[in-house]
Amino acid sequence: MHTAVQMYTLRTLDEPLIRTLERVAETPLDGAEIGADDATDDDVRTALENLDLGVPTIGAGFDDLETPEAGLVDACRALDVDRVVLGYLGPDHFESADAAEETADLVSGFVETLADYDLELLYHNHAHEFVDVGDGRTAFDVFLEHVDDRLRFELDVGWVGTGGQDPATVLADLGDRTPVVHVKDMHFDGEADFADLGEGDLDLAEILSVAFEQDVEWAIYEHDEPDDPVEALERDSQILVDAVEDARAGRSN
Repeated sequence: MHTAVQMYTLRTLDEPLIRTLERVAETPLDGAEIGADDATDDDVRTALENLDLGVPTIGAGFDDLETPEAGLVDACRALDVDRVVLGYLGPDHFESADAAEETADLVSGFVETLADYDLELLYHNHAHEFVDVGDGRTAFDVFLEHVDDRLRFELDVGWVGTGGQDPATVLADLGDRTPVVHVKDMHFDGEADFADLGEGDLDLAEILSVAFEQDVEWAIYEHDEPDDPVEALERDSQILVDAVEDARAGRSN
């Protein structure tokens, strides 16, 4: 399992992106998760190569997915990345069972479009996908029932917990459909109460144990609101890497 940071964690740093990537390269992490706009920058691509940082996925929005030939495909090819992440759909897309089914149809269309370019679409959740829509089901359940089976997930375990579900259970239930996990710690009884890794309600050891069972390829650290992004990166990257190594060792015993 490789480790990386979602660059959103470091967005408030007043410095060129390349300098921020240098900071990432100084940690024990293996890579950086970036967006489509940055992926099209020749200087950024050169820096990633020179710093030996892998890119697990490229983040994309609606415009990128509707017309991937306008830049997204070229960015993926340039970085040798075949996974694209749809990072956000608003609560209205999951406010009811009907809405979740319509959203599944929409996302399935994106899956089909990217498949034409041999690219795989992943969906990144927040908490609102897990709203109760009746009959003991969540909107996420309905979404899963109707979306194209080729859709895979970048499961954000912090948001899963905030949504009222057990992150390890959801990860296990998704099986091999989750090649990438966002490791985000949060206080689950709040709406958006972010925490430093190990300070919230996330059971990191359990998550990583399940992640190894499901052959998750990348564990990506993210903190939406760190008090000090540089300090958080340095501290939490080591915590994550150590936890991954502990989980790996546990599997071999």
